[in-house]
Amino acid sequence: MKNQEQNVDQHLRIMHACEKGATGVYYGHRLVATFFYRDLIPTLTEMHAHEMEHYTIFSKLMGKRGVKVVFLPIVWCGGGIIYGVFTALLGRKRAD
Repeated sequence: MKNQEQNVDQHLRIMHACEKGATGVYYGHRLVATFFYRDLIPTLTEMHAHEMEHYTIFSKLMGKRGVKVVFLPIVWCGGGIIYGVFTALLGRKRAD
């Protein structure tokens, strides 16, 4: 059975990966917005910045605790970009 420290470390790894994926989602949204929803770019940029802050916070916490990163962060970011592009292409309401 896992102890509390191991559970915290596991949750940090998961949240770190999720935040990296979220940065990709907003990147994908902004990419599509460049062509179709230019007025949304400032809002999407701000939201992307928030996700980057979260990612940085989890990165620092993981570093302090000596927690290893989940798989390759670029995979989570790439998946987020693909998801962000496809959802933004579904329409304006999906991109904000």
